[in-house]
Amino acid sequence: LLLLFNDIFDFSKLKEGRSKLRNAPFDLTNLFYNLNYTFKTNAQHKKIELISFIDDEINPCLIGDVNKLNQVLMHLISNAIKFTPTGKVVFSADLIAETNTECHIRFSVSDTGIGIQASKLQNIFEAFTQANDESSRTHGGLGLGLTIVKDLLTLMNSTIHLESKYEKGSSFSFELLFEKSNPDSIVASTSTENSY
Repeated sequence: LLLLFNDIFDFSKLKEGRSKLRNAPFDLTNLFYNLNYTFKTNAQHKKIELISFIDDEINPCLIGDVNKLNQVLMHLISNAIKFTPTGKVVFSADLIAETNTECHIRFSVSDTGIGIQASKLQNIFEAFTQANDESSRTHGGLGLGLTIVKDLLTLMNSTIHLESKYEKGSSFSFELLFEKSNPDSIVASTSTENSY
């Protein structure tokens, strides 16, 4: 019930324009570690392999809204595990391009799950839409997760891309541009947050 309430609350905030970006220094490596830690037990319980990967060429010290990035990835990874009965779930970050001050990164979450029917692909990001007719009964949820993902990425000037084959798996990806930071800035930002 708490998860359903949170989805409804987030959905309402986004639709009412009350969700704002809050950019600050963060460590991408730390974010991926926490995501892996969060979902590891659930994946092990289903005997699914959970794999995370960060391109070695990415500078992990970045400036952006880490909370919203985390929220997007949490929804995508949670869905991937939920709809994958066997096999693996992979989430990754790949460098597309960089300058002295910025990094352009592609994030991907892929699985070997049930996939999405071709007839549902056009509408899967609409509110209260499920991957197939049995999803709401078998897996629960309101069908808001992907709508929230889409709206969050729109707020972050990005779009979500989907490739899926029914009963073979799905892959979601999006691209974001970040300013580069440094470890000292991340420590200072964390200390400031903890002081409130």
